[in-house]
Amino acid sequence: MRSGQPSETITSQAAWRAWLDHCAIGRCPPDIATELKAFGQHRFAGYLRRYAVGMDRVDGEPDWPDPGDAWHRFETHARTGTQRDGKQYKVWLATRADSMAGEWARAMESGASLLIRDTVREFLRREHRPRFMQSLDAPLAAQRQTSGPPGSSLTLSDLIPDDQPPQHPLDEQEENQVLDQLAREMLPSLSMREQIAIWARHNHFALSDPDVLNWAQCGKSVMQSSHVHAVQRFCDQIKCQHADESPAYWLRLARKGLARLSELIFLKISPEIETARFFKEKGLDCWISTDEQNEQRAN
Repeated sequence: MRSGQPSETITSQAAWRAWLDHCAIGRCPPDIATELKAFGQHRFAGYLRRYAVGMDRVDGEPDWPDPGDAWHRFETHARTGTQRDGKQYKVWLATRADSMAGEWARAMESGASLLIRDTVREFLRREHRPRFMQSLDAPLAAQRQTSGPPGSSLTLSDLIPDDQPPQHPLDEQEENQVLDQLAREMLPSLSMREQIAIWARHNHFALSDPDVLNWAQCGKSVMQSSHVHAVQRFCDQIKCQHADESPAYWLRLARKGLARLSELIFLKISPEIETARFFKEKGLDCWISTDEQNEQRAN
C-alpha cells in the first residue's frame, strides 16, 4: 500500500490513471505495473480459491493459472469479451469511478475486481470440469471411493441401454431360475442395513424416510451408501456371469434380479420385531404375511 492512501485500497489513483493513459499494463512504468499486478494477483488468487472448490482436476488438464499472470488474463478476457469494442471496459471502469466522488481509486478496484472474478469463472468453466461430473468409462467404485465394493469394474456406460432392443439368450423360465439362484446366493452376504435399503427402495420408500432410518438404525448417508454398495455387488455378479451380453441385457437382469432379491429379503426380515414395528407405524400391518403365505411365496 502506498503511503497516504486510504486503508480500503491497495492501489493509487495515479496508477489507474497511468494505466488508462497507456492502454495496457505492459506500456506502464515499472513501478505502476508492479502496483497493479500485485492488486490483480491478490484478487485473482482470492477468486480462484473461492470458485475452484467445486472444480476437479485430472491428468492431462492444465494447471491452475499463475496468479502472477492475472493482469494479462484480465485484460485479455475484458477485450475479447466485448467483441469489436475491445477497450470499452476501460470506459466503463472510468465512468463508474467518476460517479463516485472522493472514492475514485476504490471504485476502480471494485470494478476491476468484478471483471477479474468473471475472468476466473470463465477460465474454470472452459478448462476444468465440475467435481460432480463423472466419466462414463471410469469404474463407479473408484469415483465414489467408499460407496462401491473394492475391485468393482461397473461403469456408468454399462448401465446405459443400447439403442437396439436387447436380445434374450435365455427363455423366461430359465432367466427367472438363474436370477432366483443369484438372489439366494447374494442374500446371506447382505447386512441387515443393506437388506432394508434394497427392500425399501424397491417398494418406493425413500431412503431418507425417518421411519426407514429408524428401522435400519443409521443416518441418511450411511443408508444411501449401503444401498449403492449392495446393488453394485449384485450388478457385478450379473456382469461376471453374462460377460458377453450387452449393457441393456445386464440392466434387464439387474432390475428383475433386484425385484426377486427384495421378495426374498422381505420373507427373511418380516418375522423381526423391528420390521413389525415399521409396518405398524406406516399403517401397513396387512403386508405381514402368515407363515403359510410366506412359504408359498418362497416356493
